[in-house]
Amino acid sequence: MVEPFLASVNGLLSSSATSSRSLLAVRSSMHPVLQKLASQDVVSSHFKRLKGKEKAQPESDWIQHSGWQCEPHGSACRCANSNALHSPRHPPRRHPAAAYAMQPRTHSSHQPPQTPYGMQIRHASSSAQYVTKASPRTDAYQIVDRFVQGDPLPGQLQPVPLDLAWDSYSELRERDAPMSTRLDALLPFIDRALSALEQARPTQDELDKWTVRFRHLLEGADAVAIPRSSEEVHRMCLWARVGALSGDVPGATKTFSQMHEIRGTGPPLPFELRTYESMFQALYRARGPVAVLDFIVSYWQTVGRCLEDHHFRGHEDADVLSVRDAAFRLLQEIELPAAVLAGRRERDDKTSRLRMADVLVTQLIANRIPEDALDICKEMDRQGLPVRFFLQLSLVRSLVRAKAFELANTLFSGLSSDAFQKEINDDKQTFYATGLHLFAQQGEVKRAEEMFASLEKIKNVGRADIGMRLQAHAVGGDTATVVRLFYNYFPNDRKSRHKPTIQHYTAVIMAHARNRDLDGMNEWLEKMSKRGFTPDRHVFDVIVTSFASRGEVDIVAMVLEQMRRAGLPPQVVTYTNIITMLAARRDPVAAESIYRRAISEGVRPDRQMIAALMGAHAEAGSWKGVIRAFDYMRSSRNRQYRPRIDVYNILLKAYVLLGAPFKVVADVFEKIEDTGVRPTLHTFSLLIQSACDSGLMDVATNVFRELDTLSQQWETGLQVNAYALTIIMAGYLRQGNKYKAKEVYDDMLARGIQPTSITFGAILNAYANDGSQESIELAQEFLASLMAKDPGTRTWLDPSHRRRSGYEHLYGPLMTLFSRNAQPEEVEKYFQEILDAGGEPSLLTLTLLLHAYRRVGNVDTVRELWAQILDLGKRSHHVDLLFEGFDEPPRKDLQRKTNILCLSLSIYMDSLSSAGFHDEIAQTWNELKQLGFAFDSHNWNHLVVVLIRAGRPLHAFQILERVILPYQEKSQHIIAERSDSPPSPLTFEDAAPLEDEDPDAVEPAPPIMNFSPIRRAQTVAIAELHAKGDLNPPPEREDDFAHPLHILHQISPSWNLWRPHAAVVRLLSSVLEHLLTGRAIQPVLPLGAVRPPPQPDEEDEAHVAKRALREIHEQCPKAVEVVKAFSFRLRAREQRQEMIENPEDRH
Repeated sequence: MVEPFLASVNGLLSSSATSSRSLLAVRSSMHPVLQKLASQDVVSSHFKRLKGKEKAQPESDWIQHSGWQCEPHGSACRCANSNALHSPRHPPRRHPAAAYAMQPRTHSSHQPPQTPYGMQIRHASSSAQYVTKASPRTDAYQIVDRFVQGDPLPGQLQPVPLDLAWDSYSELRERDAPMSTRLDALLPFIDRALSALEQARPTQDELDKWTVRFRHLLEGADAVAIPRSSEEVHRMCLWARVGALSGDVPGATKTFSQMHEIRGTGPPLPFELRTYESMFQALYRARGPVAVLDFIVSYWQTVGRCLEDHHFRGHEDADVLSVRDAAFRLLQEIELPAAVLAGRRERDDKTSRLRMADVLVTQLIANRIPEDALDICKEMDRQGLPVRFFLQLSLVRSLVRAKAFELANTLFSGLSSDAFQKEINDDKQTFYATGLHLFAQQGEVKRAEEMFASLEKIKNVGRADIGMRLQAHAVGGDTATVVRLFYNYFPNDRKSRHKPTIQHYTAVIMAHARNRDLDGMNEWLEKMSKRGFTPDRHVFDVIVTSFASRGEVDIVAMVLEQMRRAGLPPQVVTYTNIITMLAARRDPVAAESIYRRAISEGVRPDRQMIAALMGAHAEAGSWKGVIRAFDYMRSSRNRQYRPRIDVYNILLKAYVLLGAPFKVVADVFEKIEDTGVRPTLHTFSLLIQSACDSGLMDVATNVFRELDTLSQQWETGLQVNAYALTIIMAGYLRQGNKYKAKEVYDDMLARGIQPTSITFGAILNAYANDGSQESIELAQEFLASLMAKDPGTRTWLDPSHRRRSGYEHLYGPLMTLFSRNAQPEEVEKYFQEILDAGGEPSLLTLTLLLHAYRRVGNVDTVRELWAQILDLGKRSHHVDLLFEGFDEPPRKDLQRKTNILCLSLSIYMDSLSSAGFHDEIAQTWNELKQLGFAFDSHNWNHLVVVLIRAGRPLHAFQILERVILPYQEKSQHIIAERSDSPPSPLTFEDAAPLEDEDPDAVEPAPPIMNFSPIRRAQTVAIAELHAKGDLNPPPEREDDFAHPLHILHQISPSWNLWRPHAAVVRLLSSVLEHLLTGRAIQPVLPLGAVRPPPQPDEEDEAHVAKRALREIHEQCPKAVEVVKAFSFRLRAREQRQEMIENPEDRH
C-alpha cells in the first residue's frame, strides 16, 4: 500500500507523469523505491524561490532619471529635467545580480530589530565590506552610477561598496565634474548612501564620520534647491534621515514635519517611504514602539494610509510593502495594545483613536496575533468606536488561520446580525465567502452549504468558493460527496465553465487521507498529475499528516526527502505534524531534535509548533519539559508565542495525567477563564476527567451540564461528544455504579452520539475485572456482539495511531484477564480474532501472550513470541530516517522510546531464569544494549533475581550497589530551580554532553509512565497528603499557572520509580542469611539437568559461602546496609503485628 503511493508522488515530481505501480506491493520492497527516488532529478524551476524579500531600494526615482546616466565627459548632458522625479517614464534595465540584491528585504514579522541601532538590512551585499576594487578601466562616473543603481561593477558579483562609491564621488568633486553638484544626481547618491549605511551596522565612530559627510553635502544642496520643488522635498527627507540616523530625533521630527507641510497631497514617493522607515527606527530606539504608533497617527494621510489594509491589499509596490512590514514589526513590540488604546480614551480625540485602533488591528492580523486584535475590537466597542466591517471579516479569517474557531464563530455571529445588514448588502460576496471559509475549515457542512447557496444566489461563485465547499466535506472525510461535487463542477469532458485548480485536487486527496485510504490518495495524485499539476506544499502537508497520524516514521521521512528534492523544504506546519507524531510515540527527545532541525533550516516556529513540543513532553510524563516550554511561551517577547487555549489545554492535561488534586485543576481552569480565554470542549473534558479521578462524580456531572448548556449556542463551537460522556461513564464504572454508567451510555445513544472503542473498552474492562464468572461471560458476549456487526459499520473502531489501537481497547481487558489467570489458549483465541478482523500484532497484545505462556511455563513459545516482540520493537524504536543529513540526531541515552521493550523483557527474563536458561538472558541483555534499547528500574530489579537464580549473589548485590541505589539517590534530588524566562523551550539541551558521560556508566531507560485512571486516582491521594499548602504560588506569582505542576511533579510517585523492590530486598536478605549458615547459593538448573557432584579439589561449600559473604560486604557496603535496614523494619513490623493479634503475650 505504501510503495505505490510513493511511486505516485515521485511520478508527480518527475518531468513526466508516471503511472502508479501495483497497489499490492509490500513494505519490504521499499528500499528499491528509495534508490529509484534518489536517482531522479525532481527539482523543478517552478519551485525555485528566493528566500524572503529584501528591503526595496530606489529604482526609477534613483536610476532612470539620475544625472549619473549622462555621458561622463563633456559639458552637454542628456539627462532628465529636474522635475522628472515625479513621473518616471520607463523602468530601468536591471543587471541580474542587482535584481537579486534589490529584492524587498525579508522582515521578521515578529522579531525586534536585530542590529545595534535597530536598522534593517536592505541588501546584504552592501554592508561595509570594502574589498571590491575598481579596475583601471573603471572610471569614477561608472562607479558612482553603478552604486546609485545598485548594480555591481563589470566582473563583480556584489553591488558597489559605500567606501568605494564615496571615494569615486570625491574624485568627481575634486575634478569639478558638473554632475557632482547637480541635485538630480546628488540627492539620489546621498539617498543610496544613507540606505547602505543604515544596513552596514556601523560603529559609533563610523556613524559620526558618515553623518558629518552627509550633512556637508546637504548643506551645499540647500542653496540651490528650488522652494517647494520635488528636489526640496527630497532634500528635506534626506535631512530627516540623517537626523534619525544620528539619533537627533527632535530635529528629525521637526524636519519631517516641515517637509510634510510642503509636499503636496499626492501619494508618497519612494524616497518619502524610505524616510518613513528611518523615522520609525529612530523613534523606536529613542522612545519605544508607542512613539512609532503616535507618529503614524499624526501623519495619517500619508504614513497611515500606507498601512491600511484596503490600501496595501494587492499592492505590488515593494516600497509600500517594506514600510508596512517595518511598521508592523515595531508595533508588534507594544506589550498590551488594547491597554494603550484604553489609556487614550480621555486624552485623544475620537478620530485619532479610530486611526490608532485601525492600524493596531491591521498589524496584529498581519502578524498573526488575532486574539490581541480581537481584544482591541472589544475595547473599541467599550469606547463606542466603530470597527470597519471589512476589517472584522479579515479578523474572522485570521482567527480561523490560528484555529481559534470559537472566537471566530462568535465574531461572525455578531456580524450576521441585523445591525450589520447595510454592510452585508454593500459587500455580500466578501461576507458570504468569509462565512464559507469559516465553516468549511471546521467541517461544518450544513452552515458551509448555506453560505455557498448565498453566493450562488448573488451569482458570485468563484473557484476558491468551490474549493471551500469541497473542503467542508473533506474535513469530515466524506469522500463520496467530495468526489461527486468535484465531477459536478469539473466533468471529465473538460467543457465545464470552471477548471480545477490544485486546491480542488488537494481537497479530494485530503478526504481520502482522513479515511486513511491510500488507494484513493494514489488515484487522485495520478489524476492531478495528468492535469499538469505538481504537488505543492499544502498537498505534501496533507500527505505527511496522513502518515504521521499512523506513526509511519519511515514513510514520513521519505515524503520529507521528496519535498526537499522538489524545492519545497519542510516548513512550520510540516514540522509541527512530525512533532505531533513523535508526541504520540512518547518521544520528546526526538521531538526536540526535530525542533532543532527546523530551526537550523531557517524555520520560524509558531505557537502551534512549540505547543506540539510541549504536548510531546506531556504525553511522555516529562513534566519538567512541559513547564519549560510553557514558561518559554509565557515569558517570550514574541507575542505570537503567548499561551492561548491550545497551550493551556496541554498544561491542564499535564496536571490530569500527573494526578493533580481536583482543586488544583479547578483553580488553573478558573485562572484560564480570568485571562479572557474561552475554554474549549477539550478544556471542559479535562476538568471532568480530573473530577472523576478524584471520585467527585457529582462535580463531574455539574461540569458536564455547564458544557451541555453552552453547546446549545453554536457560536461557542462546543459540542457534547463521546469523549466527554465516556469519561463520566468510566468514572461511575470504576466506582462500581453500573446503574449510573448505563444512564450515561443511554444518554449518549439518545443524543445520536456514536460510542467509540474507548467507550466499549471501559465497559469491557469493568465487567472483566468484576471478579465473577457471570460478569466475564457478559463481557465476552458483549465483545462478540460488537465484532459480529458488519465491518463497514464499525466506524467506532478507529485505527488511528494513538496510545492504543481500537482493537487493543476492545480486546485488551479480556486478554489481560486471561493472561493473568494463566489461560494462554483464551489469549491466543482473541489474538487471532484481532488478526482475522484486520488488526495487526502490537507490543501490547504480544506481551499479553508472552505473559500467559510464562505463567504456564511454556518456554519454547515464550522464545518464539520474544523474537516477534524484538522485531516489532526494532521497527518501532528507531527514528533515524527523520534525521538523515542532520548533525544533531536525538541522543539514544535520553530517548524515552528506548523503554518500549522493558515490560516484555522482564517477563522474558523471568521465564528463562525460572527454567534455568541463564546464559540466554545474558545474550539477550547484551543484544538489546547493542541495539540502543535501555533498561528501566524493573529490569534491573528483575536482573537481581535472575543473578540469584543463576547462583551469582555477588553480581546481584553489585546491581543494587552500582545501579539501583545510585539512580534512586539521583531521582530523589528535588530540582527546585526553575527559570522563569528560559532562553528556549528545549529541555534536553541542558543534559550533560554525551562525551562527558562515563562510557562504562549504566544508562537507565526513562520510566514507563502509567496514566491509567486507577494510577491517577492513587496519585491524587498522595498529592493531597504531601502537598498541603505548598501548591499555592507566592503572592508575587499569583498568575503562575505552572507553579502547582512544578511542586507536584517533585512529590509525584513517578520520581521514586528507581528503587529496590521490596521482594528483591527480601530475597537479598534471605541470601545473606543463607550464606551466614555456610551454604552457597546454587543456580537453578533446566528441567531434567543433574547437578554434578563436587570434585575432590573443589573448595567446600562452607568456604565458598564465607568467601561470597566477605566479597559482598567489601564490595557492596551500601547494598548490605539497605538490606539489613529493610530486614530490621520487616522484623519490627512483624513484631508489632503479632502484638496486635496477641495482646496477652505482652505480659
